[in-house]
Amino acid sequence: MSVMADALRTARLDLRGFEDSDANELHEIFSDPATHTIGDGPITDMDFTRDWIRRRRQRRHEYGVAWYSVRLVGTETMIGNAGLFTGRTGPHPELGFEIRRDYQRQGYGRESASAVLAEAFRAGFEQVWATVRDWNESSLRALHSLGFERERVEADVRGPLIYLSRSAA
Repeated sequence: MSVMADALRTARLDLRGFEDSDANELHEIFSDPATHTIGDGPITDMDFTRDWIRRRRQRRHEYGVAWYSVRLVGTETMIGNAGLFTGRTGPHPELGFEIRRDYQRQGYGRESASAVLAEAFRAGFEQVWATVRDWNESSLRALHSLGFERERVEADVRGPLIYLSRSAA
């Protein structure tokens, strides 16, 4: 089984697996309507955030995928989260990333996604998917710059969802 590293580092970012003690900072991100625009939107239930962290550790154990807190190098400030998850893209993991609104448009999303993608391929995952709403132009640009290609579009109650993929080769 492929297993991703516990922590990653880029020139500007430290990415490390979530601990229970990260719940308050993560919940600030999840509950911010200007930042957490994915899924059903902002999350108000702190128990959900705690359970989310627990589920990420469980998925790591079951599937080898990792989800990381994203922090600026040299600080303890969590500016976002990024990683791989399993589910809607079949046997291949899906990449996700989210950067706190006041740190967006500085390349942190692309940088964290790039680190996660490189680690996924290093760990042996052969293909990685991403899904993005059509209005999220910044994420689409970041994914295209990382070599992701549009595969299909599916509509749900919230509108079009673009499926993109990238192979290791």
